[in-house]
Amino acid sequence: SLQGRTEGSWLQPSAMSSSVSLDFSSFTLRGIKGQGRLDIRKQGPLVSFDEIEVSLGQATTSAAGTYHLDTQEMTARLQADGIRLSELTPPALLEEWDAVATSIKVDIWGRFPKLAGQVDISLDDVKLRETKLPSLLVMARSDGRTAKVECRLESSQVLASGAVDLEHPYSMESSVDLSALPLNPLLHGLFPSTPEDAHLEAQGRLDFSLPLARFEELAYRAQVDQIVGTYGGVEGETGSTFAVVGDRDSLTIDELNLIGTDTAIAIKGRIPVSTTSTFDLQLYGDAKLTLLNQLLEAVELEGHASLDLHLSGSRDEPNPIGELRIDNGAVTWNRIRGSGVTATVTAREGRTY
Repeated sequence: SLQGRTEGSWLQPSAMSSSVSLDFSSFTLRGIKGQGRLDIRKQGPLVSFDEIEVSLGQATTSAAGTYHLDTQEMTARLQADGIRLSELTPPALLEEWDAVATSIKVDIWGRFPKLAGQVDISLDDVKLRETKLPSLLVMARSDGRTAKVECRLESSQVLASGAVDLEHPYSMESSVDLSALPLNPLLHGLFPSTPEDAHLEAQGRLDFSLPLARFEELAYRAQVDQIVGTYGGVEGETGSTFAVVGDRDSLTIDELNLIGTDTAIAIKGRIPVSTTSTFDLQLYGDAKLTLLNQLLEAVELEGHASLDLHLSGSRDEPNPIGELRIDNGAVTWNRIRGSGVTATVTAREGRTY
């Protein structure tokens, strides 16, 4: 329905007041049924959005606000519930993630386009592939030039904080507390072949920069003070502080020294994060052989060995190349077991000798 009142000449009319009401009893978006309502009124230079309501599947959104055509002053309030990320079209960086925004609250005020405001978002059912992650609360406060952002866990512990420049390309600088990061579900989500008993805790800080208009330019650096964990039944920790740098495709470790039960390993090189990147990783030192069973198909090792390996291949199909020197170990290969073994195992281009 449309209503209006005009004044002025026939050739130069002036709209003094008008209103528009639209009622969508039913529509479909990407296969999801919805309905909506929109009421807009204009009285002189003041435009009022009295009622905007949209329901799409399980998601609902309502909004209201005003805009002054002369002064460009604006106020707006939006409330949304039940929006699932996978039902939208996320950028490539988030294509393996999913979550439900159980609550989104937005308040905006000021002169367009320099708007101040605040945003509160509650995220539940957060997943990386099929791995469930903790629920999150994201809060943002803006003065019209910069938005300060903070992300908290359910326990109210601050996971990350930072700032976003509100001019294109909307550069974001942020830091993450590694002790609050859910490393164990992230580890299993990013690397499906990780043993179920693997456990990881870290102390340190992760700094990253991200132009929100260009997700492909993500870059980060971590200064890690300590890591304590378990892998393949071996407990260990880092011997010193080390650094990790990376982007959306991979991360690179600047010599990490791991010390554990009968184990001392140095690790250096690239680890893939996306499916388009590959390993370029060096591992050398002395280790319990059970650590290597995840890398060698059809071979199960026990005992102790010295190793000098280079890992290539994709994230889902790693390819170890190098040598293991076994001293008084045990090997099971194709159901054949040998103990008291002293040998050299050579892995080259996907084959083990």
